[in-house]
Amino acid sequence: MDVARAEPGESDVELVPAIPLTETFGITGPVVLPCLPLRLHIAQKLHGMTLPPRPGKRNERFRDLVDLLLMEELVTNDASLREACESVFRNRGTHDWPPVLGVPSHWVEPFDRMARDVALPVTDAYAAMARVRAFVDRILAA
Repeated sequence: MDVARAEPGESDVELVPAIPLTETFGITGPVVLPCLPLRLHIAQKLHGMTLPPRPGKRNERFRDLVDLLLMEELVTNDASLREACESVFRNRGTHDWPPVLGVPSHWVEPFDRMARDVALPVTDAYAAMARVRAFVDRILAA
């Protein structure tokens, strides 16, 4: 689960089926949960993953690369996603859309380890970023 701030002008939520807890734990809970729409979640991941680091700091967001690989196959509306990406990057004003997509050297080992741990089909950080570049190209073409 990610906790994210609301984007200016966005109030949409997606109702996602909740994990049933009654049978396993005897806990009654909600049937659905309001979540950030997938298009905004992906836009925020792309933004965070490519955010230029502050002086003396490093961008440690290699997990966003994992998340983007997992979320890509869920996208059903590339045009809506393109609009969300443009909006998030414009509203946050830290760097341009489309972003520069590179693999910082300090991401390679932790990404490769996490990709193996979650059984991603791509376990090399450079190959994974190539897939995200193709994903961004698809978004741009929408």
